Amino acid sequence: GAGGAGLEERASQSEGKPAKRTASRAVSAPASQSASQPKSRGLVVLDPGHGYNNGKKGLYDPGACLNTGGYFEADIVFEQAQRVKEILEKRGYEVVMTRKCRKTSTPLDSRLPLAERLDAGVLVSLHNNAAKDAKHNGIKTLYEDKKSMELARIINNSVWSWVRANGRKDVVNKGIEKRKLRVLGGSMPSVLIESGFLTNPGDRKFLIDDYFDVEQGIAEGIDNYLKLVKSRKDYLNAIRPKQNK
Repeated sequence: GAGGAGLEERASQSEGKPAKRTASRAVSAPASQSASQPKSRGLVVLDPGHGYNNGKKGLYDPGACLNTGGYFEADIVFEQAQRVKEILEKRGYEVVMTRKCRKTSTPLDSRLPLAERLDAGVLVSLHNNAAKDAKHNGIKTLYEDKKSMELARIINNSVWSWVRANGRKDVVNKGIEKRKLRVLGGSMPSVLIESGFLTNPGDRKFLIDDYFDVEQGIAEGIDNYLKLVKSRKDYLNAIRPKQNK
C-alpha cells in the first residue's frame, strides 16, 4: 500500500533481489503504438508502487505481502501496470511506466519528478492494501488536491464497477480520500489507487486472476477522464469569442 497507509504485513527487504510471486500471471508484451498520441490528450505515467531502491538504497521493497503463497504487492502492481499500459496503448495513448522492470531503480522521490519532466497529462500510482484483519476489503483511491479529485473519483468507480461485473458483488467501494503523499501533487492530476486488500481472500482473487478487471477499470477510468477533459477544452474553445483581426 501507500507509505504509511493501512496496517500492512511486510516482508523483509532483500538486498538487490526482487521478491518472487509463486502465483504469477502471464502478461503479454505491450502492444506497439500504431500512431502518435495527439498532444491535446496528453501522456499517461503509470507508477507501480514499491520496488528496488524505493526505500533504502540497494534493497527491494516488496510492499504489502503474504508470505504464505508468495504474494507481493510490488510484483502484483507491476503486472497490473503492464496490462493497463497495453490497454491504453491500444487506444492510442502514449504511456510511460516509472518502473521498466522489477530491477529498475525507482527511489520514492523520483516518481513525481519524472511525470513533471515528461509533462504528463496524469500520474496514476498503483498499489494494493493490507490489514491485520482479513475481513477488510475494498477499493480506495487517494488524491492530494482539488485538481485531482475528479480523476480519483472516476478511476475508483470504474475499478469498482469492473470488479462487481465479474462477480464480486460484495466488494466495498471505499471511495476517495484526500491524503498528502510524496507521489502525489505536482502540476498534473495525480492519484494513488489501492485496488484491493491483499490480505482478504476475495480481493486477493481478483488481484491475481486472469480476468484483468482491475486493469480494465484503471485503463477505462483514465481514458474516460482524459476524454472528459478534452471535451471541456473543445467546448470552451468553441464558445470563446473570436478575436478581431
